[in-house]
Amino acid sequence: MLDAHPELSLDALARKLGYSHQVMSRLFSSAVGMSMRDYQNWLKQRRVYDVLYTRRSITQVAYLAGFADSPQFTRTFQRWYGQTPSTARDPKHVRVFIHGGSNQPPAAPGAPQDAG
Repeated sequence: MLDAHPELSLDALARKLGYSHQVMSRLFSSAVGMSMRDYQNWLKQRRVYDVLYTRRSITQVAYLAGFADSPQFTRTFQRWYGQTPSTARDPKHVRVFIHGGSNQPPAAPGAPQDAG
């Protein structure tokens, strides 16, 4: 449901499913292994990874990943990765992911890590 509606709030999800905010929060965390906010941020990171290294503009990447605007995306990306999206996609820079040697973004927070 969140993949199709990434802007959905915990309160809206709880109402839609007939739970209180507190119960929905507990159920979500128990099922997914992280808070809904952390999960939504992880989904954004995955969407960014899927489109950042294409020929789309940074603004297009921002909107496709679910950000309100390009400046918000740039600030968030910098907080996540310590560099701007433009720097990250520059072919002169090397992409390094902390978790493992594959060319994939890190696994979801709380997800089991591959032993290698």
